[in-house]
Amino acid sequence: KNWQVENIRFFDNTFNGVDTCISLLRAEKELKASMDAMVYEEGMNMESYTNEWVDAYIKMEEKLICDADCAGEMQELLYSSCCVKRAAERLSTEGMKRKYVKFFKNIWRFIYPGEAPELKDVVNRF
Repeated sequence: KNWQVENIRFFDNTFNGVDTCISLLRAEKELKASMDAMVYEEGMNMESYTNEWVDAYIKMEEKLICDADCAGEMQELLYSSCCVKRAAERLSTEGMKRKYVKFFKNIWRFIYPGEAPELKDVVNRF
C-alpha cells in the first residue's frame, strides 16, 4: 500500500464525516485539545507552552493509534512497510534527537520571538 494514499483517505473520511478507525472524528476531543495547545499568546513561558502542546499531541496520537478497537486497521495503515518501522527506529536514535534539538533551535527565531527553550526533554519523549 502507498502510505500517502492511505493518509489522504484518513483526512477524506474526517472531512466527509465518516466516523471510522481511519478518521480523526473518533479523537475529536483530543484533536481540539492538541490544536488549542498550539496557540501561542505573547508572554507565555516557552518551555511550558512547548511541553503543553507536545503532551496534547501525544495524547491525541495515542487515542488514534492505540485504540484496541482499531488496532488492526491502524496497524495496516501505519506499518504496511518495513521501511516505516526502520524509519521510526532511526528517527528515535540519540544522534537524531540531538539533530532535532539543533534544528528547532535554528528555526525557533523564525517562528517565535526570543530564545528557544531547552527542548531536549521534549524530544526525549519520542
